[in-house]
Amino acid sequence: MTRCLIYYYSAKTKDKILEECRHLLTSRDANEGFTWLLDGQECYFSARRNKEASGPGTPIKEGEYRGFPYFIDITCSAREDEDLVAPVAIILRHLWEMEIPAVAECSFEEELPYLGGWPNPEIQWPRTGLAND
Repeated sequence: MTRCLIYYYSAKTKDKILEECRHLLTSRDANEGFTWLLDGQECYFSARRNKEASGPGTPIKEGEYRGFPYFIDITCSAREDEDLVAPVAIILRHLWEMEIPAVAECSFEEELPYLGGWPNPEIQWPRTGLAND
């Protein structure tokens, strides 16, 4: 099984972010998550609230992406890491284009743009936890 977490920091709801990811990769409807076929094998995408996130107004130190309020969980059974590089890169680039700080945590970070997102000089790092998450 291959797994990748993409931590992100956005005032957009996790459902909105998940819907945007779904549109990037598939045309099926999604509520809580969605399944995407990669060469005939299923990969499951879900967006979740990060229970270890920094609280509202709490300073977030540069590089501490695990303090971001949400993450996208991508899990594929019987896949090789290299199979997920392209879809994870698509999602990361999309989030960055929307100026959303995002960092991938997975075993193939070195194959992703900006080593998975940290450091990414094009994106401003958030200073504190979200007030309305």
